[in-house]
Amino acid sequence: MPYIPDFELLPLMAIGYAELHYHLPWLYPLYHRRQPEIIADLPHRLALDKTDFLPLSIIIKDADKYPVHLQSITVELLDTCGTCSQEIIELDIQVNSKWFSRLLFIDISSYTPNNVVFTNVNFELTCRNKPLMIKNDNFPGLSKKPFCTWLTKEGLPLPENWYAGDIHYHSDYTSDQVEFGADISSTVTMAKALGLSWFCVTDHSYDLDDTIDDFTKNDPALPKWHDMLKECNEKDSSEVRIIAGEEVSIGNNKGKNVHLLALNQKEFIDGHGDSAEVWGKNIPQHNLCEIPMYKTPENLFIAAHPLEKVSLAQKLTLRRGSWSLEDYQQGDINILQLINSDEPKKIEKDILTWTKYLLQGKKLFITAGNDAHGNFNIMRQISFPFVTLWETHKQIFGRWMTIFESTSNDPLPALATGRMIVSNGPFLAFYIHQLEDKWQMGETCPLRHGSVNYDARTTPEFGEIDTIYCYRGDLDTGKEFRFPLACPVNIALPANGYIRMSLLTTKGFTAYTNPIFTSN
Repeated sequence: MPYIPDFELLPLMAIGYAELHYHLPWLYPLYHRRQPEIIADLPHRLALDKTDFLPLSIIIKDADKYPVHLQSITVELLDTCGTCSQEIIELDIQVNSKWFSRLLFIDISSYTPNNVVFTNVNFELTCRNKPLMIKNDNFPGLSKKPFCTWLTKEGLPLPENWYAGDIHYHSDYTSDQVEFGADISSTVTMAKALGLSWFCVTDHSYDLDDTIDDFTKNDPALPKWHDMLKECNEKDSSEVRIIAGEEVSIGNNKGKNVHLLALNQKEFIDGHGDSAEVWGKNIPQHNLCEIPMYKTPENLFIAAHPLEKVSLAQKLTLRRGSWSLEDYQQGDINILQLINSDEPKKIEKDILTWTKYLLQGKKLFITAGNDAHGNFNIMRQISFPFVTLWETHKQIFGRWMTIFESTSNDPLPALATGRMIVSNGPFLAFYIHQLEDKWQMGETCPLRHGSVNYDARTTPEFGEIDTIYCYRGDLDTGKEFRFPLACPVNIALPANGYIRMSLLTTKGFTAYTNPIFTSN
């Protein structure tokens, strides 16, 4: 099981890779440094069926303010079997640009699969004519504990024609006063290393309307938006699909700001109500009731983390609110990004909320993403603006996945049908059949009796299958009944309801299916 270090702080605001330099005329952050942001990052798992090397991402940001001479990087590796190595990479690079990104590929051929590799990345630089030694990153106050990467030969336990991806991810086109993400090119490499087949680039609407060089100024020509679309199109491939998107700040039925994932949207939707770009001006530019007019057969709209709890501070300062059933109906939204971070208790609670919606007759599908801004191994972000930083593993790229079935790696049509599951590792899918007739997840079955067949898979990385449950939801009684399932099993289907399933492994990894609805 992947090693999870025991550090964690309770943040008031969790955002992206931390921007250290933004300040007010009369106030500098306590974490301000007269250095560029210097970050190393690695994938949290490495699928050896996809690559022979461990990709190491190096990011140096704001070196135009604080130029550095990057002399060398020393990479130290140690696994749980005691194997260790050191690789010194001589670079001799003068970095003086706003953004510098480099991928290095570390030889791990001597390391045994199904083990954790611990990695430290040591930078040797000079900044302002002074020598500078940095371990893993230069964010003050963080632990500097080693990166942890699980090596696996098996890859993800997926059947043929099933594709895993991350539906909510922020790139370097998200960059503002408090956060920034990683570049798309590096993310493609990390996705391959993780075993992902696709991901969505969903940068903030209030960042995509900025000028190229200044996140405090807007540009009506939308150069960042157009550049993001172009780069996603150029980097897209059949091996790793990239869906360009936008996380829109938009008004709910109470006029509060909520977030909406607009995928493959060709027309920019303005939304800077909760950007904090101009304090006091936080009224949404658009409302969810306008979304139906933006819908086309080619795009898709998903409620972003609709069950996230909004803090009092965000309610007061950013006019942020919550999603409701009325909002889903106004926006004609039937797909929810229910899982946004790796928090088991919260996920279980949110699944229960979703089942309440299902028992009210709402045909809502669930997806999973991580809201990662880079964050391939450790999430290092601002906790309290201008005061503290924090680190955790809750929102890591590719940790939770949306997995769909299709004859090709084409995410949007498959997601729209509901033939998908959410998982942080194991696989579970099911169908209902009778004789030659068959109904898949997302479809409506008209039978009163049927046979439920499922496909459940796992690997040593995720543990053995512990329990598989089937859930029978009956709208007429308003109750959901859970029972363990043996394959196949004939069951009485509710006249008006649904069937769904879940899986838990011995290591605590989980998969949830979307429902098959029933109606007689």
